[in-house]
Amino acid sequence: MMAESHVPNRPSFRAAAAIAALLLFAGACDGRTAWKREPLPDYGPALAPAPIPEDAPRVRLQTELGEVVIALYAERAPASTANFLEYVAAGFYEGTLFHRVTRTPMIVVQGGGFSTGLVDKPTRPPVPNEAVNGLSNLRGTVAMARSDAVDSATSQFFFNVIDNTMLDHVDANRYGYAVFGFVIEGMEVIDRLSMTPTHAIPGSPHRDAPVDELVIESIRRER
Repeated sequence: MMAESHVPNRPSFRAAAAIAALLLFAGACDGRTAWKREPLPDYGPALAPAPIPEDAPRVRLQTELGEVVIALYAERAPASTANFLEYVAAGFYEGTLFHRVTRTPMIVVQGGGFSTGLVDKPTRPPVPNEAVNGLSNLRGTVAMARSDAVDSATSQFFFNVIDNTMLDHVDANRYGYAVFGFVIEGMEVIDRLSMTPTHAIPGSPHRDAPVDELVIESIRRER
C-alpha cells in the first residue's frame, strides 16, 4: 500500500473551507461598517435657533463614534430640560440605543428609550409639550420625541440632522416637537450616526432601526 504523501503548508479541505468562510465574513463585516469611514455628508453649518446663555446646562454624551456636547435651553424649555437632566442624573440613558434613524422627508437620529436588544425601558410620567417656545427644529437642535398625543414625551429625544421645520409648532392640530437643546460640540458624530444602514424589523413598530446597535456608552452633566 502506498503511503499517504505529505504536502507541507497545504491546509486540509476542512481548514480551507473555514478560512474561506472567515474571509467572506470579514468582507461582509467590512462592507457593513463601510459607512463609518465614508466621507460625511455636507449638510452645512449648524446654527443655534436662539442665543445660548453662558450658564446653560451642558451634557456630554459618549458613543463609539465620538463625543457630543449638548447645551440646554433651560429658560425656554424648563420642563423638558429638567426632565432630561433627571434621566441623565439617574443613569437612565447609559446603555440605551439610538434606535431610529430616518432619512426622508426628515433626517433625525432618535434615542433614549430602548436598551440593547430593543428592550423598552420603563419611564416616568410624560412632561408638557413646550413646542411653543420659539425654538425651531433646525440642524443641530435636540428635541423631545413623543407619540401622536401632544403631551406624551417621556425619555426619548432626537437630533435634527437637517432643518426639519415641518416639526415646528403651527397650531393646535400641528402642535410640533419641543426643542430643548443644541449641539455645541460633535455635530460630526451625529452626521456620522445618520449614515448608519437601517432596516425594518418584522413584527415590531421599528421601521428605521440601525442594523448594528448604536449605544450611548456614557452621558453626564458638565455643569
